[in-house]
Amino acid sequence: MALLWILAAIGLAGCESDVTDHTPPAGQGSLIVDNRTSYDLDVYLDGRPQASTGSYDDRAYDLKPGTYRLVLDQRKGGSGTAALDLDILEGRRTLAEVHPASWDIRRLDVILSLD
Repeated sequence: MALLWILAAIGLAGCESDVTDHTPPAGQGSLIVDNRTSYDLDVYLDGRPQASTGSYDDRAYDLKPGTYRLVLDQRKGGSGTAALDLDILEGRRTLAEVHPASWDIRRLDVILSLD
């Protein structure tokens, strides 16, 4: 029975989305949106919709180097939003860690870092 529990745990661990190993394609950089909220997020770059990211999930966006305007909007019942400018550097990953703002439900806190 213990062996079944171990095998189940190993199988479930492999199901998680993990973009921490994501490598930007040659000549590009990557934006990693790490959604640490209970809402799906609509993602916009320079006003153009991108693939959304699910609650407690992350997603990688490969981009040409440059400055981008990132807008995040909670879906389905959420009212939180965030808008900020960020830089994408060739061969590097820009991490955007998204949290609900504890002081205002209409806002999202975003922590940016380079990896």
